[in-house]
Amino acid sequence: MSALSSSDHLIKPALNEAFLTQNPALGAAALWRAACGYQAVHKTRQSLPLPLAFTIVPMVFNEALFSVLSRTYRESGLRKFTEKFAETKDAKSDILLSLHDRCFRWRDISWASLRIAFATRLLILTSDAVLVPLSETPARGIPPKMATLLKNAEKLGAWYGELSIHEVATLLKIRF
Repeated sequence: MSALSSSDHLIKPALNEAFLTQNPALGAAALWRAACGYQAVHKTRQSLPLPLAFTIVPMVFNEALFSVLSRTYRESGLRKFTEKFAETKDAKSDILLSLHDRCFRWRDISWASLRIAFATRLLILTSDAVLVPLSETPARGIPPKMATLLKNAEKLGAWYGELSIHEVATLLKIRF
């Protein structure tokens, strides 16, 4: 049986979470696109701080978060994204409240993804603990579902780039 199935109900628009947990290479690509998004919008073109990287993989690989990410315009920003979890139609405030624990549980996968990103020269880690993308050219010829995942990661990075780490932590209800 294939790791991906058309009848998969865990992540309908994305990919099977079980497959993703065994695929840190996709996580590496997501981290790379997040770093590109961050750097593109940051007022001084700074790079993605390492602590923020640990939120990317757990967010883009979660069905509920992925779904809301996909429905939120990039221009809307992180504040609008987090507000959607309090809206009646979503009513998923528990998803956002559990994000800190999810990031903690996924830290090994995030580290594995970072190691692959470093080994493949998608990212470098500076002495200032920021992730610098070595190329900003978007990937081409990838399946649509993966393209959406990478687009969502880039969107998160762009939203983070508009805010301070403290603002991101407050909005996502996480601690570093």
